[in-house]
Amino acid sequence: MTVMQSLLALGGIFLLACCSPGPVFLLIASTSARHGRGEGIRVGLGVAGATFVWASCIALGLGAVLSSVVWANTALRLAAGLYLLWLGIGMIRGGSGRGTARPHLPPLRHSALTRGFVTSITNPKALAFFGSAFALTAPAQATLHYHLAAVLGLTALSALWHGFLAVAFATPALQRGYQALKRQIDLLVGVFLACLGGGMLWQGLRRS
Repeated sequence: MTVMQSLLALGGIFLLACCSPGPVFLLIASTSARHGRGEGIRVGLGVAGATFVWASCIALGLGAVLSSVVWANTALRLAAGLYLLWLGIGMIRGGSGRGTARPHLPPLRHSALTRGFVTSITNPKALAFFGSAFALTAPAQATLHYHLAAVLGLTALSALWHGFLAVAFATPALQRGYQALKRQIDLLVGVFLACLGGGMLWQGLRRS
């Protein structure tokens, strides 16, 4: 494949993976529907930051090193499990009306960025995905310019795709629907995230 064909293939595989609903998808959807487009976009930018980190690790050749270190993989699964479990329990408490009442405060921009970044960077499947995607689509002569274009291209695609999700889920009709079913949606998403986090914790503990 030529360099351009490789970049297009890499971008296509990445977008297909992004279309699969997961913790990041649910986080952006619920944040945008609840707090509006701006907060959702900031979560998406945090996810794009994590994309930059993972893609850079693979481009620099650190992927093979990280995947071969057993304790690093175990630590990543434990961290991901704890964080998703914490997010899930928080949403369950909010949906069930057990959360502590707080005065209305304007959302903090850095917290939205952090939620997006941490949710994406702690995904234990990300290392394997980026490593496989780069290996499958790399041209015969993968130069520094190719790796730089791949990293920047994936980061831009991540920002655009997750920004699009934020805008889509912040439409007035979806926001009205969310407000009408807020408790049920928060409980459902919270249970999903908590179960996913619990599963990752179990896998991490079994490996340790």
